[in-house]
Amino acid sequence: MRHGLERAVHIAATDLIVVQELNSSAVPAVGVTGRRERRWTPAGASSDTAPQSAPDSSSAGPAIKCQLFATVMMGDGCAMKTLTWEQAAEWTNSVGLNATVDRSVQEYPTRDGKGERVCRINKSIYFLNEDPVLRLTLPLPNLPNQVAYLANALLPYSESAEFQTCLLWMTDWGIMSEVSERVANSLAECFRSARGERNLLIDTPAHLFDEAEAADAQTLLTIAIVFGWDCYVIPKHGKYYAFTSHDEYLEVVSNSTAMHQRFKGGLERWHAAERVSVTQVSRQT
Repeated sequence: MRHGLERAVHIAATDLIVVQELNSSAVPAVGVTGRRERRWTPAGASSDTAPQSAPDSSSAGPAIKCQLFATVMMGDGCAMKTLTWEQAAEWTNSVGLNATVDRSVQEYPTRDGKGERVCRINKSIYFLNEDPVLRLTLPLPNLPNQVAYLANALLPYSESAEFQTCLLWMTDWGIMSEVSERVANSLAECFRSARGERNLLIDTPAHLFDEAEAADAQTLLTIAIVFGWDCYVIPKHGKYYAFTSHDEYLEVVSNSTAMHQRFKGGLERWHAAERVSVTQVSRQT
């Protein structure tokens, strides 16, 4: 069993191998539909080839594999879009920010002899000529129910403008206690698997939400803030980015005075303050 999918294998007397993948949940998530597709392919061939008609069970040919695929999709018929570390950096650079990622995988021996693989990631995300004056820092809300409102305020839309495409990029997690992290991981995995994502979070940590997915973006960002996961909010228009930190603060960095003033007014209730980061000052000098 992997990511909420069960696989049942049946071997018939006629040498047909049937692989069936079905969502383990009997009731799909709201706005999510399932599509089943039956494909027949010769043994050893890729299941990505064009579907063929069902074979004659009396034929004496080689074993044929039949796969019944269940694809979980969003309400608009498309699975949630996720990006790898490198893809997220490329997308971020394309919208006007500067992002670099350096990944390395190291293996360590364990007592059971199986070994352990550790992925080390160095990354940086910022505006090339970032002005430290255009940075707002704010603490976490005092009440848990306020987090959803704050998450909403950090996303790229307002009362006068519809939600715009943005990237939510998880860059660090697993820092808090085991009790907290197991809940956070469970919520994130359920969120992703219900929307068709089968890869591990460490492989595809960035989520690209389009104009019809504002509620999904707000949901995932709320999870990140509540459980202290580092997460970047990067709109496609590239006029600002927001960052939630495991050190219990948030930041909004703009590339113009107009955008900075807009957030300064909108985040006043969250005690946003203009604070110059030592890191940003040293980067510009």
